[in-house]
Amino acid sequence: MAELIENIARVYRPDQFYCRFNLPKRIGRDLTIESGDKKRVVETKLLFESPNVENVFISQGFDYIQDMAFAKSTVKKIEIESGLLGIDAMACADCTDLEEIILPNTLKYIGRETFQNCYSLEMIILPPSVEAVGVDIFKKCAYLRTICCGEKLIERISEWKRNCVDLTKVYIIDDDYQVQGCHKVGAYSQNYPTIDRQFTKLEKSLGKKLEEARKRNTPASSGAAAGSSGAELTL
Repeated sequence: MAELIENIARVYRPDQFYCRFNLPKRIGRDLTIESGDKKRVVETKLLFESPNVENVFISQGFDYIQDMAFAKSTVKKIEIESGLLGIDAMACADCTDLEEIILPNTLKYIGRETFQNCYSLEMIILPPSVEAVGVDIFKKCAYLRTICCGEKLIERISEWKRNCVDLTKVYIIDDDYQVQGCHKVGAYSQNYPTIDRQFTKLEKSLGKKLEEARKRNTPASSGAAAGSSGAELTL
């Protein structure tokens, strides 16, 4: 993973950083981060402890999000367009209101403790393109119940189970966001005797979210051929 990070987090010129100086003077609930033709990096502590922003949209063209970029902010949703390669350590740590993050299928690595203490996060899709993640990326995500990821991250499931007391299932997906398998985390533990009604509701929405992810990451030229046969789950 160290080599992967080193290749992605190369030296950028000062004008390639999107930093606090680039932010609008007045930030409302919604913030769009534009790459322009030069901006390639979302700088460290961009929204650190920001009390206002709820929705963040990161446009196509960024390579890298630095450590603690959104840490301790009030952000509820982050959507990142295609192009992003890496997210550094603790980028969303202590975002206790974060409910959803949409990651592109260009992403290669996620740094340590990226989603630490994201109490409101219940479901997340890690694109199959992700090759490596740091330790404790879901540390103290108390209500995270469902994770979708590619086969390269299967070995991290036991760690995620230790960090997420409510984690019940991890779905393994392929490059087309089709469900290939399901690991019932803690299926034989006394802590998980049944799947409660709330989780069943989450599971039913998973097929739709995977289909949306597939469409976002499918080139327009092949979209029609892909059809709508996406990842529907039989429950």
